[in-house]
Amino acid sequence: MRAEHRGTPVAVGRRRERCLLGLLLLEAGRPVPIHRLVDLLWDGDPPDTAPAVLSTYVSRLRTALNAPGDGSGEALVRRGDGYAIEVDAEAVDAHRFTRLVERARSLTGVGRADLLREALDLWRGTPLADAPEPLRERVCAGLERLRGSAMLLRIETDLALGAHEELLGELTELVERDPSDETLAGHLMVALYRTGRRQDALQTYHRTRRRLADELGLDPGAQLSGLARAVLRGDPVLDLEHGSDDQAEPPADDQLGTKADIPPAQPVVPAQLPLNLPVFVGRTAELDRLDAILLPTGDSPPGSPVAVISGTAGVGKTAVAVRWAHLRAARFPDGQLYVDLRGFDPAGSAPPRPDQAIRGFLGALGVPPQHVPADLAEQAALYRSLLAGRRMLVLLDNAADTAQVQPLLPGSPGCGVIVTSRNWLSGLVAGVGAEPLALDLPPVVDARHLLARRIGADRVAAESDSVDEIISRCSRLPLALALVAARSAARPGFPLRALAQELRRPDDRLDGFGDGDPGTDVRSVFAGSYHTLSAGAARLFQLFGLHPGPEIGVAAAASLLGVPLGQARPALAELARASLLVERSPGRYGCHDLLRAYAGELARDREPQPGRQQAVRRLFDHYLHTAYAAARLTHPHRDEISAAPAEPGVTVETFHSPEQARAWFGTEQPVLLALLGENSPVDFPHAWTLAWTFAPFLDEHGHWPDLVAVLEGALAAVRRLGNRPDQAYALRYLGIAYLRLGRHDDSHSHLRQALALFAELDDPVGQAQVQHNLALVAEQQSRYRDSLRHAEQALELFRAAGHRIGQARALSSVGWCRAQLGEYESALTSCYLALAEQQEQGDRPAEAHTWNSLGYAHRHLGQLTEAIACYRRALELFRSLGNRPATADTLVRLGDARYSAGGVETARHTWREAVEIFDDLHHPDADRVRTRLRRLGTGQVPYGPARL
Repeated sequence: MRAEHRGTPVAVGRRRERCLLGLLLLEAGRPVPIHRLVDLLWDGDPPDTAPAVLSTYVSRLRTALNAPGDGSGEALVRRGDGYAIEVDAEAVDAHRFTRLVERARSLTGVGRADLLREALDLWRGTPLADAPEPLRERVCAGLERLRGSAMLLRIETDLALGAHEELLGELTELVERDPSDETLAGHLMVALYRTGRRQDALQTYHRTRRRLADELGLDPGAQLSGLARAVLRGDPVLDLEHGSDDQAEPPADDQLGTKADIPPAQPVVPAQLPLNLPVFVGRTAELDRLDAILLPTGDSPPGSPVAVISGTAGVGKTAVAVRWAHLRAARFPDGQLYVDLRGFDPAGSAPPRPDQAIRGFLGALGVPPQHVPADLAEQAALYRSLLAGRRMLVLLDNAADTAQVQPLLPGSPGCGVIVTSRNWLSGLVAGVGAEPLALDLPPVVDARHLLARRIGADRVAAESDSVDEIISRCSRLPLALALVAARSAARPGFPLRALAQELRRPDDRLDGFGDGDPGTDVRSVFAGSYHTLSAGAARLFQLFGLHPGPEIGVAAAASLLGVPLGQARPALAELARASLLVERSPGRYGCHDLLRAYAGELARDREPQPGRQQAVRRLFDHYLHTAYAAARLTHPHRDEISAAPAEPGVTVETFHSPEQARAWFGTEQPVLLALLGENSPVDFPHAWTLAWTFAPFLDEHGHWPDLVAVLEGALAAVRRLGNRPDQAYALRYLGIAYLRLGRHDDSHSHLRQALALFAELDDPVGQAQVQHNLALVAEQQSRYRDSLRHAEQALELFRAAGHRIGQARALSSVGWCRAQLGEYESALTSCYLALAEQQEQGDRPAEAHTWNSLGYAHRHLGQLTEAIACYRRALELFRSLGNRPATADTLVRLGDARYSAGGVETARHTWREAVEIFDDLHHPDADRVRTRLRRLGTGQVPYGPARL
């Protein structure tokens, strides 16, 4: 791998760092998850320190890329849970090569040949040449296959343009390298024949035939054998009719370089493939995967390979299968068989029996109807006999189940089989070793490309925002996009924004995708899958339309149905097999928005209103009581509020560690936000309780706008109910949330209201907590004397109430306030007293903040060793607690201490970690830390006297 900056090579040192750069460039702007980078760089066996080592590699790469001094290293960014390089894809040879090949396939003649040559000239050797072989195979195999495909297409195009003499040397070398490749051998035979070397052409055929027999036990396919006979008799069909005219039409990707088909040898060569869609776009990875499954290599297992393409209705399974079949038809010279098994008829009609499909195949293979046996087993035996020793492709489209497919499989090597189905057909995978290929929704760029192909690139470019909305409302589902494109093409004078507006109606969203044809109407197509379900799975699917989040877990599904886990799991598995839901991670199920809309329609039409209300109540109670259990585990020292008993039929999840509970909050965050949002399907008095359980997680992970929205809704709910204690708590929490966003006036106002209400309720602990929060508001406004006064009032109130947890926290706050006033020795005394109490009580969140305060005081006393030790202890606790804002803040302070102690590089590394977290949180302090890093690079003192 080589990297250049404006023509100058960029030195990237160690091998793993070069591999990391290569992996990120192969994605060109798209983030690569850290767990995948770790898995690839350490070949599936990473050490425990791998994530930390990866972070070091990233830092070194940034330094290397920054060598020109223009900030190029900033292109390597942290995004979500991964890294990305923000670079134009055209600057990466691999991406430019792929685009050139795609463009070439849409052209003909000299234009196609020139683009393919330009693409192939970009190759300067093996991709990631110095990477370990397993890594290269995992990430570059598709690129290598595309190179081979492009080379073959360029040869075929040149042959059609009359460049047979120029190709002789190249083809001779390629055939010597792979003597059993019949396609290359056929091209060499044609080139030799056209240069007057008929005998050499026949010798090429005989060498290929011997190699196939010796190594694979096969005879040449019908097309190569027919070509040999044509060479032998000097058939004019081999002559180049149109010379080398620049406008000569090259062959399709599935033909040899001859101008017409060679007269076939007996038996019959069927060609039953459906139309190859001219508007097909994308799916490169899926086509490459089919290459790997269906085009056997020397070390492939014996037998006929079978690929099972599964996916939801309308996702494009048939289009991918047919596209690949046309592209690779030349690799199956004895013919292609096709049948639509109609496994999911919208009207609910029974699919055709296997014997009906076999009869069609036998007829295509030349068997007269009167010679077809009556018994299915005898039909299958005859069918397998006719395919024995032949190289044919069998495409079994829209299969319902394994039983429908099994009799249609060939029995001997040489053939390939593609099966498409909305079901997984796991019986086929287990029984005959079929390889599964799950088809997901295409990316946005392919969806846009599809619309451009169908309605014109100019219209798409002119109304970019409307196109984005159409793609979103179509959920990127190819069938829905095709229907919208058809309507647009039929009304070219209508702006696309009018079409987008038609798709906005929430209650009848699927009406925009109906055209009266049950074969393409989205609602009818979905119904074909729904009608195959058992009663339990069907009811779960329709109730799923009531679920507000993008995914549902097993326990939530059981609660929605009101059944035990053991009954919910089989129903979810059935929905996943039918591709109505997708298991996106273990035990987590979801679907795209159009299927969700269909499920919602079914819930409204088929589920009585009382049943819907009970299901929603059970669902809310599941999340409420599971969140309550999680909150008690993550914050055991928090003053509790009560939760009403759960409804019958509710399944509550249990947790064995705080880490597991925090992970649950992270997973369910979108659902919990939806339950507490403006469009929530529920309006229950327990909304405040759910908000109370959820607020600390949002706070500690920096989701402060969401925190404010949740608490504002909760406050409105408790005010409607007239619950004064809950109002006081909601006002206090909302005051803290406003503080996180820097809304100091709003924070102060709500905290004062909470203080007054707690006083009316004669609740000294509540008053103490508010005083503690007011100390933080004053401290952030640099009113340190006021801050100390509030902290001391909180301490007095906690002492009077005998609240030991609160006393220790308030004492720590007093120490922090004294440190801000420069009273560092006094601060240490208060903080160490608080620390002892917090450690005894096991109050780890408060202990972490106290260690941070101790580090601050020690550093300002010049006690840098002690300061670094305190900050590291605080950092360890904040990380274990999942408190990302506090982690970043502590990293900054630790970096300051390390710099003061002379550790320039360790300070740089620490500040970079802080920047990555602040960036993830969209926190304004990220710019302040970047200023430190820039000053460090120029030799300036990285920070001034002001605190961060």
